[in-house]
Amino acid sequence: MAIFKELNLNEKLKENLSKNKFNVLTEIQYKTIPLLLKNKSLVVKSETGSGKSLCFVVPILENVDIDLQNLQYIVIAPTRELCKQLYDLFMLLSKNYKNINIKLLSSDKDINRSISELKNNPQIIIATIGRLDKFFVKNSYISISNVKGIVIDEADMLFDDGFSSLVDSFLSKFNENVQKAIFSASFSENMLSIFKKYILGDEIINIDSDVIGKNVENIAINIKHKEINEAALKFIKATYPYFLIIFCSEKKDILPLYNFLAENNYKVTYLHGGLESNERKATIRKIKKDEYQIVICSDLLSRGIDLPFTDTVLSINLPNNIEYYLHRAGRTGRFDKKGCSYVFYDEDDTEKLEKLLSMNIKFKFKKFDQNDNLVDTQYKKEFVKKRVVNDNLERKAGKIKSKYTRKGVKPNYKKKMKQKIKKEAAYMRRRNK
Repeated sequence: MAIFKELNLNEKLKENLSKNKFNVLTEIQYKTIPLLLKNKSLVVKSETGSGKSLCFVVPILENVDIDLQNLQYIVIAPTRELCKQLYDLFMLLSKNYKNINIKLLSSDKDINRSISELKNNPQIIIATIGRLDKFFVKNSYISISNVKGIVIDEADMLFDDGFSSLVDSFLSKFNENVQKAIFSASFSENMLSIFKKYILGDEIINIDSDVIGKNVENIAINIKHKEINEAALKFIKATYPYFLIIFCSEKKDILPLYNFLAENNYKVTYLHGGLESNERKATIRKIKKDEYQIVICSDLLSRGIDLPFTDTVLSINLPNNIEYYLHRAGRTGRFDKKGCSYVFYDEDDTEKLEKLLSMNIKFKFKKFDQNDNLVDTQYKKEFVKKRVVNDNLERKAGKIKSKYTRKGVKPNYKKKMKQKIKKEAAYMRRRNK
C-alpha cells in the first residue's frame, strides 16, 4: 500500500495532503503520479471516482517553478463547475506556497477581470476550452512560450460536446517537449487515435476495472408506466436517502419534479445548464454546505463534480447517450465509500437497459409492491419476453391492417379489423405465458 508521504514531494505539499486526509494512493494515482513527476506524457483511462484529479494536481504543484513568473501549466476541463472544483483543489494543496499564482478562466468570470489576471503572469491556469479559445486563439492574452505541461480532464466529455476540433487545434500548437496528460473515464477509438499523436512514445494507462466503481450497487426499478413524480416520491419514502441526486434526461422534466417534491416538504433544489452562472454557483455552494436533501439535475452534474456525501443516485429515465449512465452512477461510491445508483425503467427501455447489461454492469431488479415497498423481481421474464411479444404483435397488426385495406373499404371494416387484432393479441399473450 503506497502512501503520499513516501513520494519525493516537497514538505509543504506533503503537509497539505496529510491535513486534507489524502494519505493512501489509489491504484491510478500509484501508476500515474511517479510518471508525471518525471514529465512523461500520458493518456489515462480510469473509472469515475478513482481519484484522477490528484494524479495531475500533485505533480503540477511539485514541478511548478514558483520563482518563474510565467505560465507553465494549463489544465482544461469541460465545464465551469469542474474547473472551479479543480481550482479549489489546487488552492487547497498549495496553501503556504510563496509566490504561487493560480488563475481560473471560465465563462462565469468577467472578461475584463480575467484579462487583468492574465497580465499578472499566472504560473497555472485552469480553464474551459471555450475560454482558452477566446483568450489565446482569437486574442493573444496568453503566452505559451514557457508552458511545460498541459492536462485535459474528462476528455471524452469535451468530444461528446463537440469540442474535439478546438482541443486538437490547441494541442497542435505545442511541440513534443511539452508534457501532455489526458484523463478520462472512457475513450472511443477515434479519440485515442487523436491523442496518441500528441503523447508520441510515452504511455497509455488503462486501469482495466469495472466500468462503474466496485463500491456502487446498481438497481433497476420496474415502475410499470407509473407517473414519474409519484414514482420518485414512493422511491424516496422507500429508501430514505441521506443525500440524493436525481438525474433527468430532459430539462423539461426538472421543474415539475422539483415543484412536486417541494410541495411534499422536501429540502430540494435543481441545477441545469440553462441557469445563470451566479445561480449555479450559489446553488452548488449551498449543496456543499449540506442545505439540501435532494438535488434534481440534468447531466451537468454527472461529470467530475465531487459531492462526497452522496449516498444515492436516481435516474428517472435512461439517457439517450447510454454512457452518461456510467457518469451518473459515478457520483456515488467514491473514494471507498459505498453508494447506490437506481434507475427507473419499463418495457419501453429494454433496449437501453440491455446495452448496459452487455457492458457487464450488474443490476439488481426491483419493483414496488402494493404497500409501496421495494421488493426483488425478475427482469428477463417480465420484460424481454414481453418486448418480443409486443414486437411480434405489432408486425401481426400491420399485416392485418394491410389485408383489410387491400380489400377496399367495406361496412364496419374498422370494427372488424380491431376485433381481429384484439383476438390475435390475446392468443399471443396466452401462448407466451
